[in-house]
Amino acid sequence: RGAGGTLTLRGGKGGTNGDASFAQLHASAQWFHGLDAESRLIVRGEAGHTFTGELLDLPPSLRYYAGGDRSIRGYGWREVGPRIRNSLGDSYSVGASNVVTASFEYERYFNGPWGAAVFVDSGSAFDGKTPDMHTGVGIGLRWRSPVGPVRIDIARGLNSPDSPFTLHLNIGADL
Repeated sequence: RGAGGTLTLRGGKGGTNGDASFAQLHASAQWFHGLDAESRLIVRGEAGHTFTGELLDLPPSLRYYAGGDRSIRGYGWREVGPRIRNSLGDSYSVGASNVVTASFEYERYFNGPWGAAVFVDSGSAFDGKTPDMHTGVGIGLRWRSPVGPVRIDIARGLNSPDSPFTLHLNIGADL
């Protein structure tokens, strides 16, 4: 059993023209609950908001994104949220002023170091007041290796009928 979390408050002035001021509040939490010696429930979530009128003047590292391994499995890295198209029609993520994500996962180990998981992730990076929630579901293979846990997940986003399956690999401790 365990829990962990962070709360970050930051602010400043800068950006491309030096006049963009911002304040940002971000919270994330993880909770692990052992159901028995070989299984556990993992719940995680995050929420963040940027107070600014010049979001696109801020560097990309100060904007919020969603999608990928530690966010919403079933979607590509930074795939969920506001996007723009270039002259060739390619779509790029620009980041958002808000983020909210949540994940529920059940993990079970079998005989020895091998296990499996099922999960549901949901969330969005968004501007304005209403998130465009995206949900991904999947299964995973777990291995307690000599150097730490290895997690391989296969997931699919539910918001698009043509959404491809995504493969996610994580190595190392959860917290």
